[in-house]
Amino acid sequence: MKNGIISLLLIPIFSLVFFIILNSDGWSAPTISKAASGAEPAGEGASVSFELPADGPLPKTYLVTLAIADPKNPDWIVSTFVAGKAFTVTEENKGKFTETWNGLDENFMPVPPGDYEVKGIFAPAQKWAIDNEWHAIVPKYAGALSGWWPNVDAPQEQLQSPFGGDPVSSPFGDVAVGPNGIAVFYYQYLENGKNLPMVDLKKPGVSPDQFIRAFNSGGAGGGLDVTTDGETVWASSTDGGPKYIYRADGKSFGSSPNANRRNSYLPEGWVTSMSCMKNSAGKTLVYVAQRGRIETEDRKKGNRLRHKYTESDDEFVNKITIHNGDNGEILGELPAPFPLSITVQDSRIYALNKDDSGYHVLSAKLNDGLPAKDASWEKIFDVPEKMKPFNLKVDSKTVST
Repeated sequence: MKNGIISLLLIPIFSLVFFIILNSDGWSAPTISKAASGAEPAGEGASVSFELPADGPLPKTYLVTLAIADPKNPDWIVSTFVAGKAFTVTEENKGKFTETWNGLDENFMPVPPGDYEVKGIFAPAQKWAIDNEWHAIVPKYAGALSGWWPNVDAPQEQLQSPFGGDPVSSPFGDVAVGPNGIAVFYYQYLENGKNLPMVDLKKPGVSPDQFIRAFNSGGAGGGLDVTTDGETVWASSTDGGPKYIYRADGKSFGSSPNANRRNSYLPEGWVTSMSCMKNSAGKTLVYVAQRGRIETEDRKKGNRLRHKYTESDDEFVNKITIHNGDNGEILGELPAPFPLSITVQDSRIYALNKDDSGYHVLSAKLNDGLPAKDASWEKIFDVPEKMKPFNLKVDSKTVST
């Protein structure tokens, strides 16, 4: 490019001053004894003491990397036993620190006895507000592809990632909105991050002000069904292992041995939909639609036996369980023919179902959230033949699929 300018970002990386503590006679190059060359007893190894700059305003943090090298060939790294570790210099420690090498190489195998060289580098570090970790390079936040992320001019302490993780190419699985306008969005999968972001739809636009919170996805991953009363979130997990219903806040919703979360509800049938409502006492009831029975298939992978959980195509549970939203206790059940989606409005529960003649929307009466004694399904309407519905919603006037 004509008259082009290439800018380079230079990061100060410095050499360290090293001392190896071997005995009380003084400092010397690291020597590994025969005892240290095998399995190391607790507390043994070669101690490496080093000193970081203590001038200027304190405290000051540096990222340090220490490596053991072959003295005959210093470019050959035997072991990187400290890699990018943060050390903070204070008035008290004067920048002096000690680390211990356990006598193992990069493959965690004992090295032969002998003399070894120590190499090291360090660089000034700053804590990045986005991930709250120390970095030698701190990127400047320039915005995100979501309106819920912080504005560019937000204070440093607000530059936090509201939710995220690795979706592994998975889209949203479900969306639910509470009566107070608080919505929750559920990814089919978000690995090692935060899922189920809650946002306030009463606030205008798609902005950081709408975002309320998200929940750790560990153990749950994601799923296809979620419900909320605008305060608490309940969701189904379709991650590996037994399928279960859980509270997003981690509080107990039952017992689920062998599942990735052990304090959840294990349904008998494949969950197709969830809904919730508050009864006259202000307690939230959670409704779980279950279709085909969950079957377990054993699969051998190498020397390990793995279980695959699938929905039966010839044995059906076909019911809706009603749970205490606080603890998952089953308060009632309602038989439901091949339920695909459910929703609750006022004193009725609505279900989208399918039979040989097509798709239908049914309704049954509830008594303060539980099935009435004379409850039976009534057909509200048939879905037009050319339509293939996947979900069911209802407002104060209309039922739609």
